Amino acid sequence: QSDYSEKYKEKFYAFLDKVADDQVLFSQFQSYLKSHAGERVLQEGIEKYFADLMAANKWMSGNGILKMTTVLARNYILCAQLKTEMDLFALTSEEKREHYTNGVIDFQIFGENNEIVVNGLEDKKQVLTIKQDNPSVFDIYVNKGKSAICSIDISTLDTDNTPVKINPIKKPFMGVTFMGVGSGFAAKKKNSCLIAWTEGKGIMVDALPDSNRQTLSCGISDNDIRYIFLTHVHSDHDAGLVEKILHGERIKIISSRMIFDSFLRKIEAITCFPTDVIESFVDFLEVEPYKKIKLPGFQNSYFTFDYSLHSIPTGRFILTYEDKKNKVKKTISHSGDAKFDIKLINQWYEKGIFTKKRRDAVLGFIWDADLIIHDVGGGILHTELESLEHIDSATARKTILVHQHIVPNSHPIFRFAKEGDVEELIKAKKEAMSGARLETLKHIPLFKGFQQNRLLDMFSYSEVVKYQPNEMVFAQNDMGDAFYIILDGFAEVIIDGKSCAIYERGKFFGELAISTQNPYRRA
Repeated sequence: QSDYSEKYKEKFYAFLDKVADDQVLFSQFQSYLKSHAGERVLQEGIEKYFADLMAANKWMSGNGILKMTTVLARNYILCAQLKTEMDLFALTSEEKREHYTNGVIDFQIFGENNEIVVNGLEDKKQVLTIKQDNPSVFDIYVNKGKSAICSIDISTLDTDNTPVKINPIKKPFMGVTFMGVGSGFAAKKKNSCLIAWTEGKGIMVDALPDSNRQTLSCGISDNDIRYIFLTHVHSDHDAGLVEKILHGERIKIISSRMIFDSFLRKIEAITCFPTDVIESFVDFLEVEPYKKIKLPGFQNSYFTFDYSLHSIPTGRFILTYEDKKNKVKKTISHSGDAKFDIKLINQWYEKGIFTKKRRDAVLGFIWDADLIIHDVGGGILHTELESLEHIDSATARKTILVHQHIVPNSHPIFRFAKEGDVEELIKAKKEAMSGARLETLKHIPLFKGFQQNRLLDMFSYSEVVKYQPNEMVFAQNDMGDAFYIILDGFAEVIIDGKSCAIYERGKFFGELAISTQNPYRRA
């Protein structure tokens, strides 16, 4: 709480650290699972433990938080349950982690001459030499050659400067656009990433590398995407978000606090910036399990979050559009990365891995939707296709499979998503033109804070001009007499015959010719 003293906060965080390491409490939690205790018995038992802890820490009394033991117990049960699930997929125990890591990774340390030499595994005559020129630049030599075959600068991002070819896709009022459908090990597929649409606005689910170019190639602008839902911090899911932050972009993230904090720690490790500085560049919308929230910036769209079954905390969701006035309701669900196997999950339940409520949630949650997106990555961490074949045919026909590890074979019922596919639940609606324009202007920083009547006045003194593909708006050195705002589509900026930039919906150009003493167009 913001009104608590720093000293109190430090003591409280230290208390939480002790709770996290409390093996007696964790053993008690596990004993409740193994005995298949009911939810009420589990909650009351953990609450009593916290009540005893708080009684032994007098400084916690009078903290101003009602039902502190209930809050602590509820959150502890969630964290302990996820920890128990993560242990199912762990390659080793926490106590043996360092020993295991040293056994599978050969660490090479740069010497006094700022270089390391690595011999080939099979052919020892093959030698790779890496020299560190400065803290971020490394030169690579092969077989003691005098010239480096390449240099790597880890402080800069590789950028693709080739022109983007835009092939606009349909943007549904509600539906899904599949940007990538592969797993992190699918060499010929982009990592899983999609845009879930509701009310004609997009929510990107994870972000693949170079996502700005990928969306632009589909005719999707930054203004089309209102949020990015971060499922978890495996690199095949958050690489695009890391890239955006390293580029200095401000982003809006939906996730749970647990997943978001993991993401912040990861960025901190990469950039060496403290987490509070990194967080100041992110607009974070926190969601909690099974709490349905109305999405800010939407009229009739709701978001429900839960954790899937995976090796680290991972989110899944149900996106609901409900127009009660017109009696329209549609839902999209997404499994996130998940291990779905009814037989195996029931076996784990019998062994005391889950509460009954959690087992039922793992097996349920996503299936009562109009469009179901499910992981089919296979292996230890992901769902095998065979594990889904028990599903009734009506549900299977609503299910589209992503996170594909291998080239999928045709299936009589299930559909495998392809990159660029668009799935519509509700087709795009024709908005009133003035309403669409007003919505576009509201998101332009230049007009931030303008009252609606001022924006409408601006319309009355403006002209809407439509251009055909490849039609020139104006040429370099033309006399400028107008300022342009893109209401729909894209505009390419060409200077001296070279493509320099592509502007999207909501961007503006031409302002210099009418706001400076030089009236000639620069591009």
